[in-house]
Amino acid sequence: MNPTENPSRLRRVLAPAAIACTVLAFVAGTAHSPAEHSAQSTSPVTAKLTTATGGSSAHYGQHGTPLATRWNPLAARWPVVSRGQRGVRVTTVQSLLAARGHRLAADGVFGPATTKAVKAFQRAHRLAPDGTVGPKTWSALISNLRPGSHGQAVTAAQRLLTSHGHPTAADGVFGPRTTAAVKAFQRDQHLAMDGVVGPKTWNALVNAPVGTTPAPRGYVLKFIKNWHRTDDSRLAFYHDGRLVKSYRAGSGMGSTYECAKNEGWLPSGTYKVLGHQTDRNSAIKGYAIHLADKYCHPTKPKQKPIMRGDLFIHSNMTKNGDSRWHGSYKSKGCIKLSPPDIKDLFNRLDTVGWPKTLHVS
Repeated sequence: MNPTENPSRLRRVLAPAAIACTVLAFVAGTAHSPAEHSAQSTSPVTAKLTTATGGSSAHYGQHGTPLATRWNPLAARWPVVSRGQRGVRVTTVQSLLAARGHRLAADGVFGPATTKAVKAFQRAHRLAPDGTVGPKTWSALISNLRPGSHGQAVTAAQRLLTSHGHPTAADGVFGPRTTAAVKAFQRDQHLAMDGVVGPKTWNALVNAPVGTTPAPRGYVLKFIKNWHRTDDSRLAFYHDGRLVKSYRAGSGMGSTYECAKNEGWLPSGTYKVLGHQTDRNSAIKGYAIHLADKYCHPTKPKQKPIMRGDLFIHSNMTKNGDSRWHGSYKSKGCIKLSPPDIKDLFNRLDTVGWPKTLHVS
């Protein structure tokens, strides 16, 4: 348009364009407002979307990962732990602080010493030193733990696992039993079973209800899988939630796929104990504990569940209980103990009473 033309006509043409530019600028500014991406201003819906994806990977939120699938530990809901509180969450905070070099007893009591240590940690990490463990402090405290890790942070994870029904010694060593307990917990929480205690698994460990469910009363049998070596798992029994005895046990022929034909990695879940005998005379002979059938769920899409039957806890024996043991813990479709261990188990349970269920995890 020629600048010398009628000025009123020029104003009529430019005014709508100016309004449109203003609206676009406002929308663009809103879409890219830092508050929209702030962990503290994330809406519950956004938090659910970001926490619903992926597993407990040691690598998360990498450059190039779409925002919708990125798991932000700050956006997740973490429990607030503060002065005056007691329990395993406080013990966890204390152990994680100790792992970061703060001299602090893990006594489960959030008192002045713990408050002081939290404030010191917060200052060192440029956080507001309020002495309260919230989302930002949790995210700074946790670290990725995996097989081979050791120290106070591992001890904290082990205590949490035990409090959630996956007992493991709080020895600070991330070995096969801790790995098995982590994977069992991840499966229960519908997380990727990678055996790594990353941000998602830490979040689930400290968020899951603790101490609200009483330990099962009486005697309970539990088979704890070793996902690295199927023939070095554990069969244990507990009384009122306390470990009485643990035996080395195997399940399957080496595969951890529960639906593999004739492989026998026992499906996870709770089994009814149908009976027990010392002179069984079928494919399984001698000492045997008969378990109810169990469905396994194939990993391939649209494949129906498969019923697994003829399930036993047994050893390799003759009908009279004589040993045919050759030192192998591999078994098709069952849990296998050594002959001395299964006899010891029978003697103990004959004395105290037989459990009605077996839990496999």
